[in-house]
Amino acid sequence: MAAPPVYAFLHGGGLAPDSVAQPEPDVCVVPRDPHAYRDAHPSRAALVVEIAETSYRTDRDYKFSLYARAGIADCWLVDVVDVVDDAVEIHREPERQPSGRSWPRCALPSSSRSRRPVAVRRTRSVLEAGGALCYSLRHGDDTMPKALDGIRVLDLTQYEAGPSCTQMLAWLGAEVIKIEAPGGEPGRTALSDKRGEDAWFFLLLNSNKKGVTLNLKTPRGRAMFEELVKAADVVVENMGPGAMDRLGLGYESLRRLNPRVIAASVKGFGSTGPYADYKSFEWIAQAMAGAMSMTGSPDGPPTKAIGGLADTGAGLHTAIGILAAIVQRQTTGVGQQVEVAQQEAVVNLLRIHLRESYVTGKPAPRQGNRSAAACPSNIYRCRPGGSNDYVFVHCATVEMWTSLVTICGRPELGDDPRYADRRDRVQFMDEIDAMIEAWTEKHTKHEALEILAGAGIPCGAVLDSNEVLADPHMKARGMITELEHPRRGTYPMPANPVRLSASPTEVVRAPLLGEHNAEIYGRLLGYDDKELEQLRRDGVV
Repeated sequence: MAAPPVYAFLHGGGLAPDSVAQPEPDVCVVPRDPHAYRDAHPSRAALVVEIAETSYRTDRDYKFSLYARAGIADCWLVDVVDVVDDAVEIHREPERQPSGRSWPRCALPSSSRSRRPVAVRRTRSVLEAGGALCYSLRHGDDTMPKALDGIRVLDLTQYEAGPSCTQMLAWLGAEVIKIEAPGGEPGRTALSDKRGEDAWFFLLLNSNKKGVTLNLKTPRGRAMFEELVKAADVVVENMGPGAMDRLGLGYESLRRLNPRVIAASVKGFGSTGPYADYKSFEWIAQAMAGAMSMTGSPDGPPTKAIGGLADTGAGLHTAIGILAAIVQRQTTGVGQQVEVAQQEAVVNLLRIHLRESYVTGKPAPRQGNRSAAACPSNIYRCRPGGSNDYVFVHCATVEMWTSLVTICGRPELGDDPRYADRRDRVQFMDEIDAMIEAWTEKHTKHEALEILAGAGIPCGAVLDSNEVLADPHMKARGMITELEHPRRGTYPMPANPVRLSASPTEVVRAPLLGEHNAEIYGRLLGYDDKELEQLRRDGVV
């Protein structure tokens, strides 16, 4: 049984920025059509909120989702509300303010004068809508909200493809709740260098998340998850083909629970097509997307590319789809399904390397480090000749070529018409590579980098993994930051490569197994310590 939509109208009542004239009421009860009231009082600063998707629960307890009217972004905004017949009473001050982020959803009892506090924070932003000033009201701090503040994500992902997606959403400010089986997801346990310790694999892919345990294979566990779905914006999973449907948690089931939910899936080959039932990992998708056939030495076998083309590649594509769905939901009011196949994500990443098929009708060949369309474009050995003492050099313009040959002591080649075009230089590739390496072998890779890059020539030193984590440039930019883990100690952590000027990322370590059970289940589902202990004994959490 669904209760009808209710509308709430809130005067500023001291909550508006100081620069705005503030009307008098702190508590206001209004009829279901507040727009007529707004039109009758056009001079008053006001906020119109639609209480949508009201789902009936036991004992006349309603769960409300709060959204701004007039196409403005989702609101997070209420202190305490009461349902009074066909009106809503909004109280200015909560009785208490639990710690943590703002609540994008609130469980609100309908009995008269029954108050349930909701933790929210203040922002200073003021939005114009339909002639009325609309506020995003939060109490507790004056900091600017994050880009995805107020978006709640239920994270059912494992290994890399899914966690890379949800970690990006968490970095951008979403409240990401990582839900694991009581024994932990495989990426936490199976890939650890030390038995009983969280794997570095896990720690690198799950920062900024809250961690809970939940056994979805038990009826109670599924019921708890369904309650969380009603209060969520996004659900993300990368389970095997058909796993969510077998749990009774496929998209149609999620949509019935919460029409606004965005259900995102990362699969090896998608949910349709001849390969839909095939399982996949990084290397499988690379093979099936053509990446391996184009990687390696010309006289060697197909080679896997180190780097998560399929896993993190698919994860980031999924994050893009989720963000687009959130934006579209502001217009449509409903969620949708987002699906990304690893195979297709890799094809998208290497699409320009398919051009050989268009030009010659033949498969693109393996070229090693060289380019068939430009020279010089190769890797060159440096002093003292260690396994990673190399630089990569690529000349794209005449100016770069002229600077390079001057540095290498062959300035006359800059004026030689045979070498004027990078494509023409391909026929002299062996000669050119020998000339460049004769110079680079006299320098360390860092010296070569400084000289060549300083002269405007694209050049990269081949850094090993230890050098990457200690790189002074990335440390200066905050890309490598230090975190403290209660069992692993202090460690360097690659941060968010996406920089938003108004939403900087503060990286927080990955959660311990079930670390936030009490916080999340207490705050969102109302469970106390005694109930959680019983759930633990029953194998639910």
